[in-house]
Amino acid sequence: MKHKRILLWPIKIMVTLLFLYVANKSLTGNDITLLIHKVKHWPVLATILLSLAATLLHTLRWHIILRHFGFVASFTASLKTVLWGNTLAFITPGRIGELFRGLEIDVKRKGDSIIAALVDKIYVSGSILVVGMLGFGLHILIFGSHPYRNHTAVAAVTGTVILFAAILFLHHRPSKQRPAWLKQLLKAWDYFPDIYGKEGNAALGCSLAAQLILIVQTVIVFDMFGSFAPVALLVIASQAYVVMTLIPIAIANMGIREFSFALFAGQFFLAGPNALSLHNVCLGASVSILLINILLPAFAGLLWELIDNQFKKG
Repeated sequence: MKHKRILLWPIKIMVTLLFLYVANKSLTGNDITLLIHKVKHWPVLATILLSLAATLLHTLRWHIILRHFGFVASFTASLKTVLWGNTLAFITPGRIGELFRGLEIDVKRKGDSIIAALVDKIYVSGSILVVGMLGFGLHILIFGSHPYRNHTAVAAVTGTVILFAAILFLHHRPSKQRPAWLKQLLKAWDYFPDIYGKEGNAALGCSLAAQLILIVQTVIVFDMFGSFAPVALLVIASQAYVVMTLIPIAIANMGIREFSFALFAGQFFLAGPNALSLHNVCLGASVSILLINILLPAFAGLLWELIDNQFKKG
């Protein structure tokens, strides 16, 4: 098993490099210069503040989940593990390293901390999918067409039918007739805070609010580099994050992010005399988000961990 993981790493790195190459193969030195000239102080400051707000909301949700699992951790300790999780996520494909961010909270319950992190990750992915489907609906409602309408509609209907069929199956099948694996699966619901209770509402609210903040942040970044109608930016960002979530194979989503933005931005791009190319706009937005949402928190988490370890040794 260990040898398989070792062999898997080079493959994931190669996939990341492949996406980076495909997404940015036409990039030139002049393109980089044009992107730098487009950077403005106020949009950058706004994106940093929004990133901070989203991080605090993610921390609050993580803190709620830790308490639900019976961990004793302060909000500061929760924030430290969230930032450390960003460090681990940056160096692992699909942000899988985040699952190990809470190992130090209670060394006797490492397994529980991994499950808690998985529950937290499900909240994040779920909020991205919900906001993405709202963006898809807004896309159809306002613009009347969608380049991937049929594919998305089929996937949504199929997924809904399967979900309702599974719910009916689980509720109507007698407990004695359920196989062991199904009984274990049903127990997994206990890992989530009660969606009708105060904890569940707070965790869900934090997830959706954080994702909406990140959508607004992406809109600001895109607006700084390109020429788009404001509503178009909302549907671009909301749907692009869904693609990134469904293709968690690249390190820090590098390459995938540019690809996802370009996938939805093409039909809305308004070329002007001073406008950058669509490729450069997507690249500028992607790099900005990489720096502010991933590299800065990852660096903060690494620095905090090193300082904390130094104090423990001292």
